[in-house]
Amino acid sequence: AFASLVSLSSDDLKLLREVWEDWCRDRNVDGSTEDAQLKARSLIDWFQFGISDKCQLRSLLNPL
Repeated sequence: AFASLVSLSSDDLKLLREVWEDWCRDRNVDGSTEDAQLKARSLIDWFQFGISDKCQLRSLLNPL
């Protein structure tokens, strides 16, 4: 995983959660599965790397 000192605000977490929950719902995947947890970690890594656009995050998540 990508290590970063960037802290996430409540708005950041809300955005990431929305993208992740949409991904889970669209694929009928329970959030507690290993696959869903991997996607959540990936979203946080990308966000901390500087990708904060909701559409970009969604498109990055889809090929995974």
